[in-house]
Amino acid sequence: MWRWRRDGKMPPVVALSSRVVGWQRKDIEQWLKEQTIDANCHRGNNVLASLS
Repeated sequence: MWRWRRDGKMPPVVALSSRVVGWQRKDIEQWLKEQTIDANCHRGNNVLASLS
């Protein structure tokens, strides 16, 4: 996940403290929905396919 974040493949983070970050639930849910759509349309060219 940290590489995806560094590479701009994840939603923007929210700083929770000087050493801890998180994501807003709505951003993650939207991102997951987009990844699922991509996985069904473009197998092999998205984040979820790279997990297989």
